[in-house]
Amino acid sequence: MSLQLSNVNKVMNDKTIVSDLSLTVPKGKIFGFLGPNGAGKTTTLHMAAGLMKPTSGEILINGISIHEDWKKAKSQVSIIADYPLLYDELSGMEYIQFSMELFELKMTDSQLAAEIERFRFSSEISKRIKHYSLGNRKKLALLVALLKQPKILLLDEYISGLDPHNSILAREIFMDYAAKGGAILLSTHQLEIAEKFCDEVILIKEGRLLDKSSLSEVLEQSNSLEQYYVSQIKT
Repeated sequence: MSLQLSNVNKVMNDKTIVSDLSLTVPKGKIFGFLGPNGAGKTTTLHMAAGLMKPTSGEILINGISIHEDWKKAKSQVSIIADYPLLYDELSGMEYIQFSMELFELKMTDSQLAAEIERFRFSSEISKRIKHYSLGNRKKLALLVALLKQPKILLLDEYISGLDPHNSILAREIFMDYAAKGGAILLSTHQLEIAEKFCDEVILIKEGRLLDKSSLSEVLEQSNSLEQYYVSQIKT
């Protein structure tokens, strides 16, 4: 088991953001995390990453409680925000080298070169980050996140801003990561693209779980993920 939330609640400024949320994301799976704006998706991702404490409930990362061993649990998770905050004055390569030193990552030059090539990033790697498109910022953030070899990857609107070429590349990378035992929880509003990425979907509204289904089950009941989403949200 990779990620497990049990009866998680989050209250901020006397407002309930997440209410009694329980979900499981097992290794080897890509889960789409769906819901309207304000549904609590980003807050849930932040709690799962150890960036925010739940008001109540339990979060386990590979069986490790964030409450009991926050540092060990957090070390097994990587999260990428919808707009990654990077060091704009650094080049892509400088940012990678900085991150490797920060997280004490060991990799040979040839291994790193192969990883950069796998991300089809060789032509951009020497440019300053401030000149990157949103898609290239996200690609660099993903590359660095995966260098840490996390057990769980949390992605907040990652596929937003990707052109078709990089969207296809991201799907290949996600599928390879999951095939090697990683677990992905991907929040998104781009339902048509999510159909191509996800094995299962989790739908929340107003901080509460509405439904959790495999994509095959969803498409048996509806013509598309979009149709399913609209019908569920209206209930």
